Amino acid sequence: MGQQVGVLGLSFAGGLSLLAASDPQFEPYIRFVVSVGAHDDLERVSEFLITNAIPRPDGTTLQMAAHEYGPLVLIYSHVEDFFPPADLTAARETLRLLLWEQVDESRKQAERLSAPSWQKMDLLYKHDVDALTGEMKQAILRHHAEMSPVSPHGHLDSLHVPVFLLHGAADNVIPPSELLWLQHDVPSKVLKGALISQAISHVSMEREPSFSDKFRLVHFMAQVLEMADDSRAADVKPLR
Repeated sequence: MGQQVGVLGLSFAGGLSLLAASDPQFEPYIRFVVSVGAHDDLERVSEFLITNAIPRPDGTTLQMAAHEYGPLVLIYSHVEDFFPPADLTAARETLRLLLWEQVDESRKQAERLSAPSWQKMDLLYKHDVDALTGEMKQAILRHHAEMSPVSPHGHLDSLHVPVFLLHGAADNVIPPSELLWLQHDVPSKVLKGALISQAISHVSMEREPSFSDKFRLVHFMAQVLEMADDSRAADVKPLR
């Protein structure tokens, strides 16, 4: 077996890192996982991105305005569900540039679109996704079978490596309620730390946090660093 490593997964990669650590093919190479802003169920998060509401494990609902980035990603992931074949290449490039916040370049690409497709893109430029809600819901239903295998939900029973979960309280791309679901799905014996922090938003720092928020975040990171130090020490072979 090769040297084990600690895995840091951010955003949707956080959920995928948990799945990787649950896979017998990759588990032998992973010492621990730090998952930041991860999803538990991709379909549930996708629904949030177009409804601004998402359930918690206790049956309550978190209401939060979703980031405009979310619907763009959803549409970009399945361009063929929203644009006709003749416009696919131009639509894909137009959306790619928009996601990279190159708006002027994106608008130039949009000029290649047919009139109906341009009107649809214009809604995205205006941040008016309500008119596309029906199409996005249909796309989520259509790709249900694809979303399940890349969602940790229900797939972590074989997880044996230590796990640390961190999520921003103000995260409106993947809401913090997903950490609550992950707490249920990650086996309790390997869950070493879980924190919803006011100090971060999605995977970046939020406005100046309070002292207590700083303390909790520092304590969480200290646990991670201690695990990393233990891992490094375990790799040191005694002299003979």
